[in-house]
Amino acid sequence: MRRIMFGLGLVLALGVTANPVDAQLRFGVHADYIAGGFGDLTSEFDDLDLSSDFGLGGRLGFSLPALPIGFNGDLTYYFPDCGAAGDCSYWTAQIGAQAGLPLVVVKPYVLGGWQWQSFDLDVAGFEADTKSHAFVGLGVELNVLAGLFIEGQWEFVDGFADQDFDVTPFVIKAGILFGG
Repeated sequence: MRRIMFGLGLVLALGVTANPVDAQLRFGVHADYIAGGFGDLTSEFDDLDLSSDFGLGGRLGFSLPALPIGFNGDLTYYFPDCGAAGDCSYWTAQIGAQAGLPLVVVKPYVLGGWQWQSFDLDVAGFEADTKSHAFVGLGVELNVLAGLFIEGQWEFVDGFADQDFDVTPFVIKAGILFGG
C-alpha cells in the first residue's frame, strides 16, 4: 500500500510541476548597442565607425522544462552612420545556447553560439562580405510579468572583405521575452 501511495504521490507531484510544451517557446524583441571593437575598420575608411551604433531585432527561443538550458536564435539589423565613407548596411543573425541558474525571478546565465555577420560598404574595392564566427557572453533575466533581459557578448571576427581589420565587437543587448 505504501508503494502505491508513493507512486501516486510522485505522479501527482510531477503533474503539478510539469510545464506544458507551449510554455517552452519564447519570443521577444531587443535593442543592441555596439560598445566597441571596430578600431582598425574605423581608421581605414574616413568617418566610418560602427562602434556606438544601435540595432533592433527579434529573438525566438526554446527552453528545456526541467533544466536551466535554453536555445535561441536572434536577428538584428543595425543603423550605421557611414558618413563620408558612403552607403553601408550591417546585420547579424545568430543561434546559440544558454545555461544559467534555475532561479525564479532573477536568472543569471552564460551564453555562446555561432553568428553570421554581414557588412556592405559602397566604396571601390570593398565588396559585401558575410562572416561566420563564434560568440560568448553573460546575461541576466528578470522575470516579472515578462522576461526582461540584458546581456553582453563578445564576437570573434577575422575581419571583412579579406582585409585584416581588428574586429572584435562587444555588443550590449536589452529586451523583453514573452512565453515560457
